[in-house]
Amino acid sequence: MPLGKRLRTIREEKGIGLRQLAARVGISPSYLSNIERGKFAPPAEDKLRALARELEQDPNQLLVVPGNHDPECGTGQLFGAALRSLREQKGIGLGEMAARVGMSAPYLCNIELGKFPPPSEVKLCAIAHDLGHNSDELLAKAGKTASDLSIIINKYPRQFAAILRSLRGLEESDFLVLINGIAKQFNADFVVDDPPRAKRERRKEKTPQIPIDWKLLRKAFAE
Repeated sequence: MPLGKRLRTIREEKGIGLRQLAARVGISPSYLSNIERGKFAPPAEDKLRALARELEQDPNQLLVVPGNHDPECGTGQLFGAALRSLREQKGIGLGEMAARVGMSAPYLCNIELGKFPPPSEVKLCAIAHDLGHNSDELLAKAGKTASDLSIIINKYPRQFAAILRSLRGLEESDFLVLINGIAKQFNADFVVDDPPRAKRERRKEKTPQIPIDWKLLRKAFAE
């Protein structure tokens, strides 16, 4: 039985109203209703544990979700497979990883199986740190953006959108040339090292041609 249907069945057997249960665990009735109907992905682990507590259920049993991946989880299945691959490459057991980042093993297992969506940014960064992996890359795999980047982008959304779209044809090794050129232009005191997985070496005799869409940039900043 899917998690949402199980929650609803147990709640009704206990004679607890939807609004009453939602208030007890600190979520809105509409949010809980959508979870029960399978329209929303399962909530964060702390909310699931709160639900289990109010329904007098074993939280670890409630976290074990049978069945197939819920399509509402979006990138959950792809992210889960990538996370499992990274963990196994490091030779870290699922239970060990869960304990390190402050999650339960069943919850992490459901994430890796794609039955639960990717966790919060804080948990993702903790996982990335524990795996020795770049947190921005792991966030991207989960379909998320670091909160500090969102703040920067939201300050000038149109301009940053134009910049990113104009640079979409760049190869990894081209970013070094671009960033060092910007640093030189504005007399900045930083220089970015070569990307660790760049597939080609920098040419000393000739600067690579970077496919920047200058027309798009000029149009964006002229408006």
